[in-house]
Amino acid sequence: VGGVWPRARLLKLTVNVTFSSFVSAMSTEELWKLIPSDGDVQTQTRNLFLSAVKTQSHVHRVFFNGVSADSLVSSINSGFNYQDFATAYVAQAIARVTSYKFDSTVNGNAAKDYIDGQIRSSSWNSNALNLLELLFTRLEPSFQTYMNDKSNWAKKFAAVITSKPWLSINVAADIAKADPSDPLVRKVNFALLKIHLLDDSYVQSVTKAFQEHAPGFVPYWNNYDYIRYGFAPDDIIGDVQKAINVEPPPVPFLYGGAGGGAWWAYYGTAVRRFVNSYCAGMNLATGKQPDNEQRGVYSCFTKETQITLASGKQLPIEQITAGTKILAHGGDISTVTEEDVQNHAPDGHYTFGINEDEPFFAPSHPFWTTDGWKCLFPAPATEENPQIDFKQLQIGDIVFRIVPNTDTLVYKPVRIRKISMKRVDCPFTFHGLHLDGARSYHANG
Repeated sequence: VGGVWPRARLLKLTVNVTFSSFVSAMSTEELWKLIPSDGDVQTQTRNLFLSAVKTQSHVHRVFFNGVSADSLVSSINSGFNYQDFATAYVAQAIARVTSYKFDSTVNGNAAKDYIDGQIRSSSWNSNALNLLELLFTRLEPSFQTYMNDKSNWAKKFAAVITSKPWLSINVAADIAKADPSDPLVRKVNFALLKIHLLDDSYVQSVTKAFQEHAPGFVPYWNNYDYIRYGFAPDDIIGDVQKAINVEPPPVPFLYGGAGGGAWWAYYGTAVRRFVNSYCAGMNLATGKQPDNEQRGVYSCFTKETQITLASGKQLPIEQITAGTKILAHGGDISTVTEEDVQNHAPDGHYTFGINEDEPFFAPSHPFWTTDGWKCLFPAPATEENPQIDFKQLQIGDIVFRIVPNTDTLVYKPVRIRKISMKRVDCPFTFHGLHLDGARSYHANG
């Protein structure tokens, strides 16, 4: 009987110690199990990475101005060159957009080589780790409770997962032979990541304990591509195409400017500057320039424009045929020739109107004023009729309109108070008249 009591006391002591360890391990056990899914890690790190890429100022203002930065972007501190990566990423897409020959301006293969090189570099994985560090509490919100007392929890967690009894139960000795995607391998590596986030000073001792238990085990948590995403240019081609298709600003005469040079429209100007500066700076530009200069239709009228005939009647310009007699300036009579005058407008073209008139004429069609022939854009008109000194038509000028229902030709002076503008939907055709005799006619009066 005397030998039974010590055994009972030993049993009681063992139970108490085991129970005490179990109680203290409850929260550390939950911490051990706290692991985000592989899919969530990849999606979240990729999204944060792309948010940082697209909100780099030089690409954001041109291609992604509708994208808002993730709140964590400002906390990224990996030393990764996001600006150059963003340049190469966009350059890849530009190389696939044939509009205005922008595809010829960049070397898409060189851009791809740069991106592939970055993905293979050590800075890529360290950047991926930095993103995951920032994202961990978003992926596992309950981890924040441990972060609120991180030194204490790091000490507890390290003590539990490095104990030999715990390791023998939870970590296979041959773990070094397992694939990185093996659930246990992920658990061990995420345990090291959590230790790192709580208190990095414990990482070395915990790693050593794992390697002593499982010889040959090499942790990957701090050197792993958590993003694992192919940066296909097709993903952003829509954004690049939209930037290239940006219409030129409204013609300058509306704001009091002059200038025959304004009759060239440049599409994708910001994209062209991007290529010639940022892409060229990385040797991704070919040196070729896009064919983004679009010359518009500068004379003639919309098909509904009413033309005054020699008889005094009016007829839409599209219905006038060869041989028709037209009333010219000052009462002269001209005859429409066989030449069919039609101009087809490019995308982004505009028609213009005077005062309350619905827009009906192209910007370089001349009008007779008290100061001679004038048009909104004189340069194209002068190019076509170099014998005439065209001036710019502007607010305050006086044009003339036929006074209706009179026995003789009478003109009423009309001061231009405003010039309106309307974008046309393409395809759109402007109509004109080629005349034998006096080369003038009356449009909309």
